[in-house]
Parts: sequence; C-alpha cells; structure tokens
Amino acid sequence: MPGNSLSDLPRHFSQEELQGLFETVGNARAEAGLPPAELKEIAQAAATSVWAAVVADQAGIGGQYLEDCAVAPVNDTPNPFADGVRSYALDADKAEQLWAKSEALIDAVFW
Repeated sequence: MPGNSLSDLPRHFSQEELQGLFETVGNARAEAGLPPAELKEIAQAAATSVWAAVVADQAGIGGQYLEDCAVAPVNDTPNPFADGVRSYALDADKAEQLWAKSEALIDAVFW
C-alpha cells in the first residue's frame, strides 16, 4: 500500500472531482475517529515497494499486506479508510477461490 500521494493516476479527474474525493475520504476517516489522511511525496509512496523488493526479508513478507515499510497490522475496523489490513484479506482459501474465478472469467490458466 503506497498510501495517499498525488501521482499522475488521477490526471483525468477535474479539480472538483479530486477535491470531492479528498472530502469523502476525510469525512469517512473523521467519522471513524481516524486522523486526516496525509499526502505523501511520490518518493515516499514508492518507499514500501522499494523496501519490499530490496531490503525486506522475503521469507517474512511473502503473502503479506505491506504499508509504511512494514507488514501491516490486522485491523478489522469497519471503516474502509482505516490503516492496516482486514483479516479477510489474508484468507488463503478465499485468495485461491478468487484466483480460480479470475482465471475462469478470462479463460486462462497462469499456474
């Protein structure tokens, strides 16, 4: 998870759409008692991916959800904007089912 950064991904959003997105996220975080989201510089947002590829112990991060250069803690807060990873996202059986369904939908096998 790179976090919130202003990269070129929303380049086709109008200023009003982008502002609306920030307001929606901010309101949801406030309702859940979470601090406001902070925008990271693009290099900061890339840091977790670089850390995972170059620095981290591969045996310790495989299949994990990463954020802020660490394995994210499990956090089952119902708010989708809360930090951490939801426990259902770590369910290996569900992941296998999703993979199989995805292959079936595109009529291809990758493993």
